[in-house]
Amino acid sequence: MKILPLLIFVTTFLKVPAGTGLALHVQNPVQDRRLVFTYELKKPAEIIIVLTDTAGAPLIQIRSGMWNSGRYREEYTVPDLPKGRYQLHLKTPDEELSQEVIM
Repeated sequence: MKILPLLIFVTTFLKVPAGTGLALHVQNPVQDRRLVFTYELKKPAEIIIVLTDTAGAPLIQIRSGMWNSGRYREEYTVPDLPKGRYQLHLKTPDEELSQEVIM
């Protein structure tokens, strides 16, 4: 999986291989502690969305549960975390995507 670089005040879309059931898009940088992201499920799935540090250690579980197929937009108020780089992970039983988050 290739993660595209993100520029300040520029939003990128993580391209996923044909046939995959997921897409993830993060609005960077995070402003006013509001993490804004969208994701798409091509089929119903059990999901987990978690924010980690760059080493992969979980910091915050944002969402989990069974979701129908469709496009979703989330806004999450992040607690006081130091400025820096983090990773947002979208996981299903079959796939996982991650994208960099800049605080």
